[in-house]
Amino acid sequence: MPLEVIFVLLATSAAFTISAAAGLGGSLILVPALALVLGTKEGVALAALLLALNNVVKVFAYRQTIPLAKSALVIVL
Repeated sequence: MPLEVIFVLLATSAAFTISAAAGLGGSLILVPALALVLGTKEGVALAALLLALNNVVKVFAYRQTIPLAKSALVIVL
């Protein structure tokens, strides 16, 4: 396995672990780390995709506690 892939996996794991523990900071770690390894354009694009997927998983995991009536306007937008 190439060293770049290992670094990306470690950076992603660290970013999501800190994000889950602190509630923020995932993008602060992930974007610069990926930009160093993959380049700015590719790093930002991959980080955006991973962070969006992370948020979709969080919505699915907490779907029972989301007040849909109160959040309908945000969901529509």
